[in-house]
Amino acid sequence: MTRRCKCGCGEALPPASKSVTVPHKKKFHSFECMSRYAEEHLQAERERLRQGLDCYVKRVQGQERKKKEREARKKKAEYRNNDVSHQLKLTQDVFNRWIKLERYKELLDAGDIPQCISCSKVAQHHALGEFCCGHLKTVGAHEELRFNTLNVEFQCNRYCNKGLSGNLSGNKNTQGYLEGLKSRRGEAEFARRMNYLERNHPNFTRDAKQLKVVRRWCAARTRQLEKELCID
Repeated sequence: MTRRCKCGCGEALPPASKSVTVPHKKKFHSFECMSRYAEEHLQAERERLRQGLDCYVKRVQGQERKKKEREARKKKAEYRNNDVSHQLKLTQDVFNRWIKLERYKELLDAGDIPQCISCSKVAQHHALGEFCCGHLKTVGAHEELRFNTLNVEFQCNRYCNKGLSGNLSGNKNTQGYLEGLKSRRGEAEFARRMNYLERNHPNFTRDAKQLKVVRRWCAARTRQLEKELCID
């Protein structure tokens, strides 16, 4: 079989046993072929090295970017961990769920039908998500009563709590929060509670650490209620 030059020029080479020149022994037709072949392979090797360097640079940049992202997430987590407004929101959510389940269970244990304090909408066990913790004195105007258990009752969320801003006085179709509270707790307890809520209370602020303590307690009680009520 005829040997051909390695550079691809197509020139035939003598058999290996009859090759006496350096190019022929190296499977090239001439020194020019050797030079051209070396130059082409040198460029290919440079390109391969360049691509390898690009990959390395991208990998290093990616690692640095991930490191910066981790550090940013860590700083954000540390900030949110000590941010009072963020901790307040988390604690309020847990407190609201605890009160909703607590009041629901109270009504069941008393043999009453669990229903909204304002419009008497009956609560279905499988649809408790439609109900919430209704504040009589809003947390916006009465920050000091935000976590006061005397200021909260079982209420439907969409219609009364959100749609009617608590539905305190009622309308032609509903009795309202105040009448519902009087009916549910009795006139004596209603008067005592209103007297307490209407008085001036010290306006104190909780720090992040105190809010976490409140949240842990509410969360523990909530888990217990969910287990007792068989709620997933």
